[in-house]
Amino acid sequence: MRGFFLIFLMVFACNVGAAETVGGKYGCLTKGWFEDIIKFVAADDMGSLQAYLDSRKCFALKDGVKVTIIEYPGMFGGVWEVAYNGQKFFVQREGIRDY
Repeated sequence: MRGFFLIFLMVFACNVGAAETVGGKYGCLTKGWFEDIIKFVAADDMGSLQAYLDSRKCFALKDGVKVTIIEYPGMFGGVWEVAYNGQKFFVQREGIRDY
């Protein structure tokens, strides 16, 4: 029984927190800024979205960049917190592929 538990733990631990970014989606350095760009897109306010991108508050994700999941969203989805090279940022579920 103990051996089974150790094998289960090793298999499960290999996939915890592993994810890749999806190209063409957006990430932001704070949760508030990410929520702002969602509102900009919903209101078709591309000027405000572009201002956030130009100021580097938010950025377009490159495809296939490996990230670590820091915080999963609640049961109904939402914003995920991930990290790349120690820099934390926020993305929508569609912005990452987890394993």
